[in-house]
Amino acid sequence: MDKSIEKLMIDSGFTVREIGKIKFAAEKSGNGVLKEIKELGGGFYRIIFIVFFSLFVSIFIFLMAEKANVIGFLFAVFCIIPFTLFMVSARLRYKSFMFMKNYKGNDF
Repeated sequence: MDKSIEKLMIDSGFTVREIGKIKFAAEKSGNGVLKEIKELGGGFYRIIFIVFFSLFVSIFIFLMAEKANVIGFLFAVFCIIPFTLFMVSARLRYKSFMFMKNYKGNDF
């Protein structure tokens, strides 16, 4: 990977471990590092949608209960939200999104 891109990534808040994950994914898929960052950044809005959808599902479960049950609502929230956050790497996608937003017109 080009050292200038790596320096920009570190300046944008990426850790060395996260850069390593992106490099590994780029090597595994055969794409470049920037393509992987673009794909991660593009998935940021999907994460926001999934989290809000999960929250609305849990609220719907709570409201449709015959008797308002706070314990049932908390159970739904604590089952759905961690699962969705586990399935998608929100922090890495957010950093990729912000990186692409900040350096959109630059040629690397």
